[in-house]
Amino acid sequence: MILILGSTENWVVRQVTTVLVEQGLSTVVISPENLVFDGNLIWQVGISQHCQLNDGKRETVSIDCSSLAAILWRGKFPLSTMTSDHWSRQDRDYIAKEGYAALLGLLQDCPCPVINQPTPAGDRSRFFFADACWTRRFAEYSIHLPSMCLATSRSLAHEWLQDASGTVRSISLAGADSTGLVPEQSELSEWDYMKSPLCLQTIPSGQWFHVVTCGEEALGGPIDPQVGYGSFVTGVEPQACPSSLIKKCVFLGKTFQMEFAESIWVNHEGGQWYCMDWNSSPQAEHWGTTMHQEIPKLLAKLLVNIS
Repeated sequence: MILILGSTENWVVRQVTTVLVEQGLSTVVISPENLVFDGNLIWQVGISQHCQLNDGKRETVSIDCSSLAAILWRGKFPLSTMTSDHWSRQDRDYIAKEGYAALLGLLQDCPCPVINQPTPAGDRSRFFFADACWTRRFAEYSIHLPSMCLATSRSLAHEWLQDASGTVRSISLAGADSTGLVPEQSELSEWDYMKSPLCLQTIPSGQWFHVVTCGEEALGGPIDPQVGYGSFVTGVEPQACPSSLIKKCVFLGKTFQMEFAESIWVNHEGGQWYCMDWNSSPQAEHWGTTMHQEIPKLLAKLLVNIS
């Protein structure tokens, strides 16, 4: 049995469920909120693990955790607590944290692989790889990172930009698809750029690629640099990608425990691969029509083969 933790309103959840069911595989979809907050979660540590899952329609599905072949996480953080509006904010926050801790405990204890396992901190920061320890891991696999700054204040952004050379793009950390180019130095004084924290990156010259990774496989292709300067909404269609790029995407997916992810790359004119962006929650509206057909198949294949 395969368990998908996410909303049926999510396109990826609906499509991969359809593919799995068409293959005759037992599949259960439930929202994380219903799992931990609706009073229907019961499990025991050890071989006799057992779950009762409410599917949101007051119909209870009983699952022996030892029978689970794989779990796909497509939830969002923070979780909605499903408590009364009459509760205090402090109580709702406490319940949310306790529920999330219980969810993490269940996923850690389940004897099956969990695709895109959530972390104790919740959703991964989009540019978590800006940290020095990850920079070293990237370098071990000949993966380059652009010069970047995670700016939480206007003064920090302005200070970094004074020393930056070449074209710079800005990515709002408040929205996965809110990006753009930074004006020339002479226009910075008029740029309204700190409505939210930003990631600022210098842009290396070369061909841009948008790739979706599903375990050992990856699908994507080259994209227009003018689109790559923007966001993940590239409309990418599958084309031949260099094998060196596919290997790097697969390596990073395993390293980050994000086997299902999408990433933006630049193949620099000197031959180096620069990882520009990494999204642990791929969205269907980012891709073209053929990708819409192929990604659910690859994800279903991953869930079947990873067990």
